[in-house]
Amino acid sequence: RPYVQPDGTIRPDWELRTLDTCTLPAPLSLSWDPETVVGRIRCHGQLVPAFSDVFRAVFDAGLWSELREFGGCYAWRPQRGGTKLSLHCWGAAIDLNPSTNQLGEMGDMPASIIQIFEAHGFHWGGRFARPDAMHFQYATGY
Repeated sequence: RPYVQPDGTIRPDWELRTLDTCTLPAPLSLSWDPETVVGRIRCHGQLVPAFSDVFRAVFDAGLWSELREFGGCYAWRPQRGGTKLSLHCWGAAIDLNPSTNQLGEMGDMPASIIQIFEAHGFHWGGRFARPDAMHFQYATGY
């Protein structure tokens, strides 16, 4: 783990080399500050095409309004309630509509959104043993 510093934080040079920006086809409100909207997300550089494609598919299907809030993508942290690093640490996961899709509940993520994300290679957290309906990730078995 040469990219993890002694205090448990990530080395800034890793972020600079690994992360990139994905431009969204339309803005999304921040879940923790609804007055603020975002037009770009920070994710793993190799996943920019995957995120771009899935968001373009949602937009082109006329479903953008179903994405009411952006809850985050890249965030250096452990999984909630655990010590294992979250896929958010690698910019390989995203949380959407968190206010109505709380951890441990099935929430109200529209089936049409789930289908589009899964068709683009993402795994939906609503299928996890402990449901996380806001969560979509682009990896398993890590």
